[in-house]
Amino acid sequence: MIKNRYKLIISLLKNQRVLQGKLELRDLLEDRINTLKKLANNLDFDYQELLEAENDFHKLQIDLVDLENNVMQSSREIGRLLRIQGTLELEEKDLISVDDIMVFVKSYSGGIDNTNFYYEQQSLNVNLAELEYQQKKASAKNPIKFFEASYRDDLNDTFRKDFSVGMGIKIPIGLAAKGSLNERVIKIVKEKNELDELKFELNESIREIILQLDVLFDKHRLLTTILKESNEKESLKKYRSIEGISPLVLLKVKENIIKKQQIRLDLEKEIFSLYLEFLDLNGLLIKSPLVNYLSSQQKFMYP
Repeated sequence: MIKNRYKLIISLLKNQRVLQGKLELRDLLEDRINTLKKLANNLDFDYQELLEAENDFHKLQIDLVDLENNVMQSSREIGRLLRIQGTLELEEKDLISVDDIMVFVKSYSGGIDNTNFYYEQQSLNVNLAELEYQQKKASAKNPIKFFEASYRDDLNDTFRKDFSVGMGIKIPIGLAAKGSLNERVIKIVKEKNELDELKFELNESIREIILQLDVLFDKHRLLTTILKESNEKESLKKYRSIEGISPLVLLKVKENIIKKQQIRLDLEKEIFSLYLEFLDLNGLLIKSPLVNYLSSQQKFMYP
């Protein structure tokens, strides 16, 4: 299923970036622990800070085991789908950006139409129920159940004796025939009600996803602005210019930036997940011609 493939690709791409950031964070925590140990002989040394740093480091190591396993598993599953052996690595350079997702979602016309895949499937049930009604109605008007002729090949008898004709006539019982037609009418009404209900539920689900995405877009935009303002090089340059600044402060500056980047990655994973749900509910993932909605160019997957 295309949706599941998209999920695997997004999971691998984002988890690769999360893994890279956490590995950088691990190195910084190691540096902080080593720096704290060198300061342990000072009279005003805070052992609590060292214990907290070591605790954070151990938690991060456990997280890395799970994350590396997730990356490997996603890589294997995608490789199996693409029939590629060995470790698979994907690049994000052609991946649609969060800004492009926002533009696409906001520009997409609201409300589903009759071409929606799920709407079309339920419409087929309505059409089938109507055909069954017409068939039953036509059958009730035709009194002949069967017509057959037979000929017995016997030379001792005349043709008239050897040839016979048979015909079966249906005698409709009023209430039974009417009841059968009523059942078909009830089925038509039921299928149409389910069609209306499906359309309402799809529209409500899409509306809810758009509301959730709006909140995530705002958070992502805010966090991106914060990260730009707290540019790592500029921040380190500013703190290094302060006389007597502790190396621990510089390490914490780097840690804070990486942690903010990790938060932004978590937001992006949520955004992409809801984006796929949005595409699926609108029936776009399987609409012909198939389009690669993860591509920044949104190219057709097949000519």
